[in-house]
Amino acid sequence: MEDGNWTREAYPIPVIGVKGFCDIEVQPDHISVSTKLKRSTALNYSFVKFAEYDFEAYGVEDYLADFYHPGQTIEELKENIRACQEQEIGFSFSFPFDVNGQRMYEFVKLLRREGFYY
Repeated sequence: MEDGNWTREAYPIPVIGVKGFCDIEVQPDHISVSTKLKRSTALNYSFVKFAEYDFEAYGVEDYLADFYHPGQTIEELKENIRACQEQEIGFSFSFPFDVNGQRMYEFVKLLRREGFYY
């Protein structure tokens, strides 16, 4: 922020696209996986299979709309989704920088089985 105004800065990061399912972003200190669910699917989904993962949920059209972050409950996530007009909900899952390839592969397969897409 500069003089009370946002300034755009570019920090290019490597991104691996897994066609149709997610983007895997290599951040300086962690790996993130970005994906989406339809609003109606997210409202009916239990998220039990993702309880062990750190993730955030946000708007796809309004990516500044924050629906969920670690520390909130799934019920709060659903309340926030119900209160929005977004048709798709974005999710960003965070992994340690040294996560192994097999774990990432299994995670992407889980996303596919559970109806996530990109």
